[in-house]
Amino acid sequence: MGHPLQVYKKRFEAFGWNAIVVDGHKIEEIIVALDKARKNKGSPTIIIGKTFKGRNFGEGVEDNMHFHGKPLGGETPKAIEHLRSLITNFDAKLEPTLPEMEDREKVEVGKLELKAPEYAQDKEHASRAGYGNALTKLGDVDEKKTLVGLDADLKNSTYAEYFFKAHPDMFIECFIEE
Repeated sequence: MGHPLQVYKKRFEAFGWNAIVVDGHKIEEIIVALDKARKNKGSPTIIIGKTFKGRNFGEGVEDNMHFHGKPLGGETPKAIEHLRSLITNFDAKLEPTLPEMEDREKVEVGKLELKAPEYAQDKEHASRAGYGNALTKLGDVDEKKTLVGLDADLKNSTYAEYFFKAHPDMFIECFIEE
């Protein structure tokens, strides 16, 4: 499966968008892109991330369409073993570090009052449902309607359908590329 990200970037730029391409598995790149997007004025910004399904879950799982949105089943022990092999220091304390950004001390983040999602404690819930719920709650408090959801015909898989149902005027269905 290809990743013609520069093609996508050029398409968005042709319509006046500020398009930023990142490695979607590198948090530092995403943070820098978000900072650039925040500083951009006068045009919408899209961050296009190159990602692989099941990244770092090992051979047979990573980038395998068979496991998209499905349990690993018999591949679980092998995936866990592979993930454990990637951990080099079990005793390390995780302290996030952020790249240096211009004017970081001047960044003002508004306070949002979001109601916490309500999940039944006696049921399992898909972690990706959190994405759909969070996006919807952000849309609920976006009085200026500046948040726009772009979807590649995956809204039922990513739960972005929650946002679409609540805010259809803030949602663009781009359909699937493949």
